[in-house]
Amino acid sequence: MDSASKSSATLSQRAAAFLRGSFGWDGAYGTHFWIDPQERLIGVMMIQTDNPDRQVDRDFENAVIQAIVE
Repeated sequence: MDSASKSSATLSQRAAAFLRGSFGWDGAYGTHFWIDPQERLIGVMMIQTDNPDRQVDRDFENAVIQAIVE
C-alpha cells in the first residue's frame, strides 16, 4: 500500500469514527449539510452543480475532518 492509500485509509477510519452519530441532508444540485452533536460541529456546503454520486459531499466532510484532526 502506498503512502497516499495509507493516508486515505487512515482518514476514512477517522471520518467513520468522527461521523458516528452525525446526521445531515443532501439537497438538489449540490447543497449539503451535516451535524455532529458529539463534536458540536455543523458543516454546510452550498454549491450549484450536478453531483449525482455525492462524492463532492464526502470530499467536503473529509476535508473538514482532516483540518480538525491535524
